[in-house]
Amino acid sequence: MPDNFESFKKNQEDAFNQLIADYSKNLPTKINELIALWKNLKETWRASIFTRFKFKLHHLSGSAGTFGYDDLGNQASALEQLLHKKDQLSSEEKQFVDRLLEILIQYSLQLPRKICLPVVHSQEPLIQKLIFVLDNDQEWVNHFSEKIMIFGYVTRQFDHLSDLIKALSIETPTVLLININLIENKSEKELDELKTNYFENIPLLISASNGEFQLRLKAVWLGASAYFIKPILIDELIIELDHLLALDKAVYRVLIIDDDTEVADYYLTVLSKLGISATVINKASHTDYVLHEFSPDLILLDLHMPNCNGYQLAAIIRQQKCYEYIPILFLSVEKNKIIQQRVMSVGVDDFIPKSIEPALLASIIKNKISRYKSLRTLTIKDNLTGAFNHTFIFQQLQLEIDAAMKIHIPLSIAILDLDLFTDINHTYHHTTGDYILRSFYLMLENRLHTSCIIGRYGNDQFVVILPDADIERTTSLIDMLREEFVKIPFYTNNRTFHVSFSAGVASSPPHQTNVAIIKSANEALIRAKKAGRNRVEVMLEKAPFVSHIS
Repeated sequence: MPDNFESFKKNQEDAFNQLIADYSKNLPTKINELIALWKNLKETWRASIFTRFKFKLHHLSGSAGTFGYDDLGNQASALEQLLHKKDQLSSEEKQFVDRLLEILIQYSLQLPRKICLPVVHSQEPLIQKLIFVLDNDQEWVNHFSEKIMIFGYVTRQFDHLSDLIKALSIETPTVLLININLIENKSEKELDELKTNYFENIPLLISASNGEFQLRLKAVWLGASAYFIKPILIDELIIELDHLLALDKAVYRVLIIDDDTEVADYYLTVLSKLGISATVINKASHTDYVLHEFSPDLILLDLHMPNCNGYQLAAIIRQQKCYEYIPILFLSVEKNKIIQQRVMSVGVDDFIPKSIEPALLASIIKNKISRYKSLRTLTIKDNLTGAFNHTFIFQQLQLEIDAAMKIHIPLSIAILDLDLFTDINHTYHHTTGDYILRSFYLMLENRLHTSCIIGRYGNDQFVVILPDADIERTTSLIDMLREEFVKIPFYTNNRTFHVSFSAGVASSPPHQTNVAIIKSANEALIRAKKAGRNRVEVMLEKAPFVSHIS
């Protein structure tokens, strides 16, 4: 592991242990404050002091389990439930509170439960997208390598398993692609040893001559993520590769809302240690601003907060359509099923106890976010290609223009249109046309920077948004892609053919709206088509830049 990762890991562990040590150090003070408030109440009953007493008790019931004091947390929660919705207590109830507080003091003297953080592994950054291919069909591998190279992947072939294992001891590829037929005689134990010793942390894809059950089972024993029957459709393989790599580098963003700063800082530290990006707010009134600026994938919310409780805040969040489906999880010690059901009615996804183990919490968060992103993809992505759909790309374009103008940086777009695509559909049928559309999008996605946004704007038209790119740089980049794409061979019915595209480029400044910049780029595209196709044309406007006024 790299030294900087080890240093980061140690710092995270030190911060986590320091939080627990600080809580344990401050625990006697918290207990003494509770006892002092209760003593004052018994001498002179005042509603304001009783409210403070219940507020302190609520914080203790929530935080104690979080920091490993489970018995203390449960006892505080039981006392909190007893006092819930009470303004006065009878003599018998006060005596009962006395006994519960005595037990509370005893539990506070116990040692906390040891909280274990899972180990986070580091991987060296990969310079290129390298695929190790175990396959002795040289002709197929050459054909595969030629087609996949345009999508940014480099292949290295091995005829024998021993050669592959030797190479793995020297270099780690991005992905493994193994022909299962070459190792089909190996037992379950041998395949499991291969997985454990060599393939454990590398995404693995399987190719095979057929889909027989035994071969598929062996692929499972080997830990494969996907199974392809030859001849492999390259676009399907690229989609799977990109999916695997996206999962590997996925960034999870979590907003923690809790008025208890100790608990909030605890979860912030835990999630950071587990590779989850998180931010904290302690006041409900700050939620709207942070939601907009941070754009979380999930919200961890405390139920019992002053001024605006978690139930009310969840309802406010759900009022806004853009946050209608974002996962909301309640971190709470609340055990009342009626209250839980009421809260769930505003669209809360789950209740999680504050004493939850960090590894389980991270697993729940990642699963919820993955499902949320998958469902959201269905509403904003084109079903055929996987590019953003027309509605999303048009709306996003205005947001990107506004953002660029706000910080005074350029933004460019390109409208790309496949040449003679109607003729291709008529000549080679629509299934071939669909394959070309998917391949075209995948080429763009793999060759463009991750900050670029790609959308399918029409049948054979795509829009690319390039933030912080002037018109000269954009034109040069799109022209390079044009030259690369026209070289890709497409095969159907024993025929080989090539496809070109034309493009129109426009920028902001001068344009300040999505309508204006699209119109300008489209006019440039029309000129490219009229000039003979397979070319890139640029907008004609040279209007001066006008600063954005909000």
